[in-house]
Amino acid sequence: MTTARASSELGRPGAWWVIAGAFVIYFTSGGLFNTATVFFKAIAGDLGLGRGVLSGAFSLGFLVAGLAAPLWGSLADRRGAKAAFLPAVVLVGVLCVALSRVTSALTLYIGYISLTLASAGISLVPVSVLISRWFDATRGRAMGVAFMGEGFGAMAVVPLAGYLVAHVGWRTSYVIAGVGVVAILLPVVVLLRNAPEDTAAGGAGEDPAASDAVEPQRPRAGLPSGRAATDSVGASPNDADPAAPIGARRDGGGATRGEAMRTPVFWLVAATWFMAMTPLAGVSLHQVPFLTDHGFSVESASLAAGMVGGTGILGRLVFGLLSERLPIRWIYACCYLFMALGIAALAWTPEMGVVALGTYVTLFGIAVGGAFALAPLQVAHLFGVRALGEVFGLLGLAATLGGAIGGAGAGLLYDRLGSYDLVLAVAVGMSLVATVMMTRVQRPARRGVAAAS
Repeated sequence: MTTARASSELGRPGAWWVIAGAFVIYFTSGGLFNTATVFFKAIAGDLGLGRGVLSGAFSLGFLVAGLAAPLWGSLADRRGAKAAFLPAVVLVGVLCVALSRVTSALTLYIGYISLTLASAGISLVPVSVLISRWFDATRGRAMGVAFMGEGFGAMAVVPLAGYLVAHVGWRTSYVIAGVGVVAILLPVVVLLRNAPEDTAAGGAGEDPAASDAVEPQRPRAGLPSGRAATDSVGASPNDADPAAPIGARRDGGGATRGEAMRTPVFWLVAATWFMAMTPLAGVSLHQVPFLTDHGFSVESASLAAGMVGGTGILGRLVFGLLSERLPIRWIYACCYLFMALGIAALAWTPEMGVVALGTYVTLFGIAVGGAFALAPLQVAHLFGVRALGEVFGLLGLAATLGGAIGGAGAGLLYDRLGSYDLVLAVAVGMSLVATVMMTRVQRPARRGVAAAS
């Protein structure tokens, strides 16, 4: 990747404002998402629900968010990310307040599923579409910086949620969350600019004249028209070359949804994400209940969960930068290996105390942060950005299904066995399997040409 090309992208009018806006969106939505583990035991105790039943509500919400992701992604693909952000912000704020009024398992399920359906509009898929449309050569670092927002959000919001739950209760905490989401995100989204090509295509809420602020890309010297220089690892000529891997096409090109789904690697990525997200979601949802079961206070357990998000900042930044220099599949596999080691450390926390807990916070946080930063980069690398929102959303369904099974399964096993021992053992094993599977993921070739790493 040439310095001139990177400087050109980052120097475009509004580029850094886009990264900053994406950061704030992910700070807020990521912080809210990560509070589920904090609210868990308070809601269960107030409504008299078992952990399996309550886990089912969170897991179904997680699944519905995944099912909604392709819809929000398609909207972002067609009209620009801003068209997804605006209604989602308002709905999330209203539904957080509504969730504070639930009185039974049924109303909890309805409220939480509705909330997660709306929150998918300010989550990974539309944010990834926004970044991918604005950046190409610097996409990795732009994603890394933007997705650091979730880490900072978790580090700030999760401990705050623990404090609020302990002092004012979970219901008032959800009201505060709803008001906060609207107050923070609505001004940001109103001022946010879609990518110039989205504006030209009629993206919502944009001034058509704004597209003139960014010059169209021109052919590089020495390259025929329609060809682009490729600087990132594993990149190749764009689709002007009929034998190029389908993910190598640039300037908004790449595979359609159908093309992507007809490749074996699409299904391998789906299976790998499923295998990894099952333990990741199960542990993330039950980490605070696990720690409080072993003598930690809600506030101290929430602080540890928040620090997982804090160490995730390092994972997002480092792995985002490494993705521009090394094959994504190998650094992605390292994330899953770190996840397995971190979960093993959590299992030893009752015996080893703060040392094991600190190891868990560091390794698991780095792994989760890196994995979420690499996910959209891997999809763009494999299939291009033409239908990034739809393809990413569909692959996310597999991860979402795994997450739903992981969260609900952990709760059901706890209710049956009275401990999380088996849950953590299975989580370590699944993380190791996902590590091996990820090493087999390679960019799909066209017309029989060998795939790139």
